Amino acid sequence: MVRRTQQQRRAEVRARAAAVEALERENGSYNRPPRSDTRAKSWDTPVDDFNTIRIVTTIWRHDGALVDFVLILQTAGWGGSWRNVALVDCCDGHCHLHPDDSRHRELRQHLMRLDTVDDVSAAYRLATVTMSDSARRLRDNSESESS
Repeated sequence: MVRRTQQQRRAEVRARAAAVEALERENGSYNRPPRSDTRAKSWDTPVDDFNTIRIVTTIWRHDGALVDFVLILQTAGWGGSWRNVALVDCCDGHCHLHPDDSRHRELRQHLMRLDTVDDVSAAYRLATVTMSDSARRLRDNSESESS
C-alpha cells in the first residue's frame, strides 16, 4: 500500500518532469486567432539609399494586441521584381527564421518559443532586430562588392 506522502512525492516528480519537458520543446502552446478576426497592416522599409534592399513587414492585431507577424528581407531583381532572401514568421507555437526564403522545416532556425500573446510582441522585437542585422550585413556586402 502506497502512503499519501509517497503519492504526493510521485505526483510532484511527475509534475516536475512534465514541466521540464514542456520548457525544452521549441514549440509553445500559442495559437493565433483566425485571420478573419484580425486586422492586417503592411509596410516596406528601405535598407539602402537606392531602394535595392528592403524589409516587408506585415502584422496582424486582434483586440489591439499583436497576434501574428511576418518580416521578409528582399533584394531588387530585374524589371522591378523583388527576390525574397529571408523570412521570419511565427507559427506552430514559435518564432523562426527561414534562411534563403526556404520553407523547409529542417532549415528554419528557432528564435523564440511562443506560449502567450505577450510572447508574440517580444518575438516581434527580436525578429525586427534579427532581420535588421541581416539587412545591414547584406547592404554592407553589396556596397563592398560594388567598390
